[in-house]
Amino acid sequence: FSSRTRHTRSLCDWSSDVCSSDLKLGMPDFKPGMAIRYVQEVQAKSGLSPEKFDIVIFPSPLGGAQTQSIELIKENRGKYLMLGSWGLRNPLTLQGLRDQAPSTLANFVIAVPWDPKTTTNQAFLDDALSLWGTKKLAPVTATSYDAALVLYKALERSATAATPTRQAVLKQLKLFKSPSEDPPATGTIEFNSYNGDRLTPHVEFVHILKCPDNSTNFFSKISLIF
Repeated sequence: FSSRTRHTRSLCDWSSDVCSSDLKLGMPDFKPGMAIRYVQEVQAKSGLSPEKFDIVIFPSPLGGAQTQSIELIKENRGKYLMLGSWGLRNPLTLQGLRDQAPSTLANFVIAVPWDPKTTTNQAFLDDALSLWGTKKLAPVTATSYDAALVLYKALERSATAATPTRQAVLKQLKLFKSPSEDPPATGTIEFNSYNGDRLTPHVEFVHILKCPDNSTNFFSKISLIF
């Protein structure tokens, strides 16, 4: 069950004006110009104005999908709002869009599960930076930490025998509540006991801004109101 599928279903539940269509970003014959023209045709048929018609992209981390996503953003030239998955929050995206006009960057945002500038768990950030001797942390570091924390606590709480059973661990996962003594990096964690989805997952939106001297780009948090 992919992130793309989950977000598509969420969008369909949120609005009836969702046009789901696959743009095969990773295909060798993918052409950004043709893709944007196709989007324009779909938008025209939908009756929605460009301001109310958005493009959501979930590029695969494998193959050339990431590079093609950058070319699609360039081709869009800011006409449609583009929402990218958090795999696009990386140096490749910054470098690829380095010379683009502010109008192109203004209508491109990325949904991320965590951002170091707005973290509610400063202790986690400080400890991680000190441990690895780095100046930056990616969202995957925070989500990986939380995944390990949840599993460790479930194992710990189900250790009624020498070796916890899978059933006992699953039970503890369903009952899991964030421990106050070891708070998660991405905020409160609880799960839907029926389907296992995280309740109230943490999501932030970032966009790209240019440094004052135009030497490079950087990611900055924004607030979106729906």
